[in-house]
Amino acid sequence: MGLMRGALLALMLGFAAADTTPPYFWGGYPAASTIQGTSFTLDIKLNEASTVYYYVVEGSNPPQPSSAQVKAQYASYSGTDVKTKGTTSVAADTAVALPITGMADN
Repeated sequence: MGLMRGALLALMLGFAAADTTPPYFWGGYPAASTIQGTSFTLDIKLNEASTVYYYVVEGSNPPQPSSAQVKAQYASYSGTDVKTKGTTSVAADTAVALPITGMADN
């Protein structure tokens, strides 16, 4: 369970330009589950179809990235290395279990 100690997960949501109401996470989401050494599952559920952009970084108090940095999927920001990153599309009102792998075992 050392993986999640000191990790920050930054999420940003993308939605259609004509849609002026941003999507929201259902209660209990986002969440990390199935935490095992070098991997975990990112559980996501939103009220409308969206693109989710994510970063995972190490540290007990890393600086928070801007939404533009997360969306651009930079390898680092503000001197902080991003350990893993990505995007995924989600359908409205549908739970997604996204495996995050390849993390260092702390």
